[in-house]
Amino acid sequence: MNEAFECFGSYLFGTLQSETSHASRDYNAGVRLATVDLSWASYEPRDGVFDANYISQMKIKISELKNAGFQVSLGVDLHYAPQWVLNLHNANYINQFGNSTKGPNVVFSQTIRNKAEVYIKRVMQDLGTEFYSVRIGFAPDAGEMLYPTATDSQGNSNCYWAYDTNAQGTGKDLPSGMSHTPFPGWKPGQTTYNGRAFTTAQVDQWYQWYIKSLVQTGDWEQATFKAAGFTRYFAWLLPGPGIRPFDYTREVNNYLGAGVNNSDKNYDTTVAPRAPVWNKVIDYIADKHNVQIQISSIADASGNPWANGCQSTDKQVTITDKAIANWSSSRWITYNADRWGLRKTGENPGPHDSVSVMNAAANIMATCHLDAWYYAHDFSLYDGTAGAATINDYANVIKKYNGLPTTATPVPISTHV
Repeated sequence: MNEAFECFGSYLFGTLQSETSHASRDYNAGVRLATVDLSWASYEPRDGVFDANYISQMKIKISELKNAGFQVSLGVDLHYAPQWVLNLHNANYINQFGNSTKGPNVVFSQTIRNKAEVYIKRVMQDLGTEFYSVRIGFAPDAGEMLYPTATDSQGNSNCYWAYDTNAQGTGKDLPSGMSHTPFPGWKPGQTTYNGRAFTTAQVDQWYQWYIKSLVQTGDWEQATFKAAGFTRYFAWLLPGPGIRPFDYTREVNNYLGAGVNNSDKNYDTTVAPRAPVWNKVIDYIADKHNVQIQISSIADASGNPWANGCQSTDKQVTITDKAIANWSSSRWITYNADRWGLRKTGENPGPHDSVSVMNAAANIMATCHLDAWYYAHDFSLYDGTAGAATINDYANVIKKYNGLPTTATPVPISTHV
């Protein structure tokens, strides 16, 4: 392993969906991190049957990138599950309307977790454990630390995805260490339960259970990698502004019924069912050793002004200060990662972001003291899309920022809320 990459004396620049055909130009531009994302469906097309040709292709790609001088971040992409997994009992998430979405439901099904564990362990066996990081997340649409989208295939909105039999306590396949809902049958928006008034304290208890179930699944994925021998960084993928404490309170006081009138201009009232309560998500991570919080939305136009990064005085701000409403997603997630002294990386929304977005992302990388930034995506630096940043633009950014010191050891903020 090249020690120059390990010291974090300068920022690490990378790409998402890295292509070996661009490796030479990327390296010459100063890129030193690459990502390789797998497809579970391609890796294990049938239960216990692994595609030797696909594995060989991935081995060659990883080897070529490493030989070209890159460290590699690996995504096993559980959300690209094979159909045979999705056909298993309780494989899919179920919402309060009784509708399903394609999983795989690794949150509430031990059977699905067992299949995923076999896959992850086989990946580590086949491809080795020498990666810069592994990506932690499993949302069906993007592989991030989220539940499925809040709108289902039948057009229902405000969909919460904890209504399969295991989550509700009537099934027998709830993963070890998980708990079923504290209020079986209760649905967001309902103000009574079993003929009695349902309090907002009980709503809060239910929502915290829902968030903790998501995080405990991330803990499980991380532990599975550790059991397979991986010892480097675990990149927890957290996208978007999420739900700030004051909006969290409003949601709870509204019984998670949607339609909340929020003062935070960055707040999207449709996101609560996905559980992006980043302060609580980060707090609930059980094993924080070697965790990297990967902000998968730097320079996403959130915040006011949106291009601003973090400020040196942020750690002095209390977590309930309403000034946080104007912070970008990067600033808010950084604030919470720094409360625990966690490392941070990021990726811009992409693809085909403009040079102004690229420059804003670089500023956020520097002011928020990220270890690394992955440009999204490698192909968009080369395909000639009008208005999109190019590899030459990225090279200029790298030249500007490379050599600036990062914070080698983040300083924790004392109050964990």
